[in-house]
Amino acid sequence: MQTNKKKQTATADQEKVRTCVELKKETIASTLQRVYREEGPLALYRGLGPELTRGALSSALMLMIKEKIQMYITLLMMIVNSA
Repeated sequence: MQTNKKKQTATADQEKVRTCVELKKETIASTLQRVYREEGPLALYRGLGPELTRGALSSALMLMIKEKIQMYITLLMMIVNSA
């Protein structure tokens, strides 16, 4: 009896998901239009600040790592050439 309820629930959940997926066939343009219409033009830029900060920090970290690796390789080349 318990497994029968689980099967019915699973089937109902699958139907619900299938229905939602079929209803939500939005394009990027229609999504942008909906956000603009429902939340206003500033909603299109929400999250831009944190995303730019994340990108800047990521770039700074990669540049620092590149410089450290370059320094160690240069030092290693100097040691190898002097020996």
